[in-house]
Amino acid sequence: LDKCLRRILIVKTLDKRINLQIKDGKMTVSYGKLLTEELPIDKSGEDLNLAVNYEYLLDVLRVMNGAKTQIKITPGKKLKFVDDNNIIIVCPLC
Repeated sequence: LDKCLRRILIVKTLDKRINLQIKDGKMTVSYGKLLTEELPIDKSGEDLNLAVNYEYLLDVLRVMNGAKTQIKITPGKKLKFVDDNNIIIVCPLC
């Protein structure tokens, strides 16, 4: 996810919104029509579509230092990042 978000920095426009589609064991990260990448994930629960500010996600990933980071989705569609040392919550864009 970190590498994908950094590629967005190369092609970025004024829009900071990325779309995340979580479905069928993969997360599709889309930045308008400029970039779309599929990342393999371990998934449980319902399929989900949401939009977030990619800069917030980059900030989170900079401080996550565990071997594996879990992303949990709360009922309000907030992203909860959990690793060995941190818990960070990111709210989606409306």
